[in-house]
Amino acid sequence: MVAMNKETSDWLGELGVSELVGKVEELVRQCCRLREENNALRARQSLLLAERVQLLDRNNLARDRVESVIARLKNMEHEG
Repeated sequence: MVAMNKETSDWLGELGVSELVGKVEELVRQCCRLREENNALRARQSLLLAERVQLLDRNNLARDRVESVIARLKNMEHEG
């Protein structure tokens, strides 16, 4: 059981039962909404991280290709 201080007890005493139920229901709705939003944000983060990995791989591949072209050009320069 949760111990109540005088301030909490006075506040609850001022509220009617129906008002208290309404406030609890609103908190439950808000909690559900925040949970859904959190899940959506986590899913979005996961997609963004996967996209980041893909982009880093593509960037590395492009850099390797450019370095290869530069090396071939240098070899052609030395040969000719």
